[in-house]
Formats: sequence, C-alpha cells, structure tokens
Amino acid sequence: MTVPTTAGVAALRTVTCGGLVHLLGDPCDAQPLPEKHNVLGIGDAALAAFAIAVVQGRDAALVRHEPKDHGTCRQIDGVYDETLPCVVFFSNDADQAIVEGLGLDVRQWTRVPAGQGWPDHLSPLPARALPHQPVHDFRDCAELLVDRTFTRSSGELADYYFETLTPAHTYRVAAAFAAAQQGRTWGAAVGVRWGGAYLAAAVALSLGLPLLMADPDGRPESVDRAPAAEPVLLVDDLVNTGRAFVRCEPLLAAAGLSPAGRTALFALGRRSPAACGEVSVAARLIHEELVVSHSHTPVS
Repeated sequence: MTVPTTAGVAALRTVTCGGLVHLLGDPCDAQPLPEKHNVLGIGDAALAAFAIAVVQGRDAALVRHEPKDHGTCRQIDGVYDETLPCVVFFSNDADQAIVEGLGLDVRQWTRVPAGQGWPDHLSPLPARALPHQPVHDFRDCAELLVDRTFTRSSGELADYYFETLTPAHTYRVAAAFAAAQQGRTWGAAVGVRWGGAYLAAAVALSLGLPLLMADPDGRPESVDRAPAAEPVLLVDDLVNTGRAFVRCEPLLAAAGLSPAGRTALFALGRRSPAACGEVSVAARLIHEELVVSHSHTPVS
C-alpha cells in the first residue's frame, strides 16, 4: 500500500457550517491522476476528489460509509470499474479503514485535510475550461432499474428506479451540464448532497464560482461572515417532489445566501413540481409511455 500523502492537495479542504460544506483550493495544484485507475473519494474528501478529476477530464466515484438503502444499494456509486486499480482521496483514518475493508486494489492514497469553521469570504474556485462534447439526450445517461421493488430516498416504494448519481460523476455529462449554465451571473454554485454536489462542482469550476454543498437533512446555522455578492444557483441531479430544494433553502438563508436559480440534470415525471418553483432541467427523465412499458407504478 502506498503511504498516504497530502502532496499536491494541501490547499484543498472542506469547511462546514450546519448543513453546508464549502470547498476551498485550486484542484489544478494536484498531481496528474494515473491513467486506467478508478478515482474514488470518501467522506469530506469526496468533493475534492471529483474537483481534481473533472479538471483533468476524468470520471470519479463516491465511496459511501454504508451502502445506501434505496436504489441499487451500492456502496461505491459513480463511474467505477472493478477490474481497475484505484486512487483514493480521504480525510481521516476512519474513512481509510472503510475503503480498506472493501478489499479494493488501492495503488495510491491521498489525504485531503479537513477543517471546521466558515471562511471570512466565500472563496471562488479558479475558472477552468472544461472541454465538452454535446450530450444529445441526457436520458440516455441514466440507468433504469426494473427488476425488483425499490425504496426511494423519500421512503416510497416503486417497481422502477432511475439511478442518476453515476452520470453526475461522469465527466462528459458534468461538463456538458456546466456548459448549459452559461449566460447568468451567480454568487456561488450550491449542490444538493450528493449527486447535485458533483454537478455544482463542474459549474463552479467552469464559471469560477465558490462551491458549496447543502445537506437537506442538515440544520440551519447562522454565519457572521460576508455572504455571496450575487444570488446563488441551487443544483441537483434529480428533482421529483422538490422536497430537497425546499429543505436546503433555510440552510442558505441562515448563511445569508439567496437562491435565485434552481437547476437539475433530470426531472422525474412530465413536468417540474410546483413546490420547488421554476426549475431548468437538462432532461425530463420519464415520459408516461416509457414508464408504462417497464412498470406498473403510475406517473404522478
């Protein structure tokens, strides 16, 4: 096992405030990632791993502390090839132990320092050109699962499930999604944990914005610091009922941030839910005829 190192990412760290996480530093300071390796991030280092990967035109995956209890139940979610060795970004010994327990072929460990507190100012990521190829139909990037009954993150049962976190980790999709956000002035890009955070990272890197992650299950906490000068863009990978957007807004308000835009990679159903206001969507994930052909669950 390679000895964990912080070389090249000493400037990358996460700082937290309630349900918000702010990523600092220049991911281009990182050493070039080895070819034909999985890029994995866990815990506080997950966003840093993706930021480093995306500026190098690479895909990445998230290692969960525990397998999720809905969808595919994968503990490694994103772009991951079991036949390839791995480079892993982590922040503490506990996270490293979780990855070691998975029996992966890890060739390189990189420790990303994590700190607590909130910065005096929201530091923008340096703008980077993310070359992209047009994605003609984002729906082709989602994985439709129909082989069993699935528990959605809301707790509802359904006999189909769309796996959307993998395209959120995919460089081609993330870069094309970021390119679609051009033309507006934002104070920050805020990703809804977890899938939205990776798309927001691509947007922040493309436009040179501060990058934050909002946890819908986090708690609001006041921040006595200078807020972003402009309204922020709230980003998610999948919008269904709009619950995640609604629950993130108090977190932003407590930090003096005002969401003026809401965007998502996919919308579940035929129309954007009214609960989350106006949402720009890269693709309607399902048309009624698609669901009917695979499932008995009605489209609401």
